[in-house]
Amino acid sequence: MELLKARQAVLHGKETTSYATGSTIAASLEILGLLLFVYALMSYETSEPRDLRLSIWQLTAGGTRIW
Repeated sequence: MELLKARQAVLHGKETTSYATGSTIAASLEILGLLLFVYALMSYETSEPRDLRLSIWQLTAGGTRIW
């Protein structure tokens, strides 16, 4: 999509209706993809109960944990 927008900008400039429309469609598709990903992730998480733990730790050279 970015290649098409770049070509449109080079040929006709950025101050055109077609460029603005393409930018709007590209941004909308990005948001739609993000929403679809979050929906799929939430559907997967609620599909069956499981024990899921996530922690972020960094071990120092001495073996102690820090955030």
